[in-house]
Amino acid sequence: MRIWLDDNLDNPDVKVRHTPEGWSSAKNFAEFKALVEHASASGEPVEAIDFDNDLGVNEVGENEMEGREILQWLADNYPEYVVGEGIELKSHSSNPNANEAMQEKIKFWR
Repeated sequence: MRIWLDDNLDNPDVKVRHTPEGWSSAKNFAEFKALVEHASASGEPVEAIDFDNDLGVNEVGENEMEGREILQWLADNYPEYVVGEGIELKSHSSNPNANEAMQEKIKFWR
C-alpha cells in the first residue's frame, strides 16, 4: 500500500494534488488512521507515505489535524513505519515551514 495524504484529492483546480495512480488516498487523520490500521491488521505492507500538512477544515468548521501531527502519531503508534529505511516517507506540502519540519523529523528517525 502507498498512502497519499492531502485534502485536495478531488479539487479540479489543484490536479497536482490528486492521488497518484496506484496510491490509496486520505483527506484527513480519520481516513489516514483507517488505512494504516487496515494495513497493519491485514498484514498488507506499506511501501510509501506522502504527507500534505495543511489539511483544511472539517464539515463543522474545525481545523483538521496537520500532516506533521499525523506523522508524529504514526511514529508514536507504528514506529516500525518511520524508523529505518523500510518505508518511503515524503512530504509534498506547499507550506515551507511544515515541509521542512516533516523532512527533519523523517531524517532524524532514519
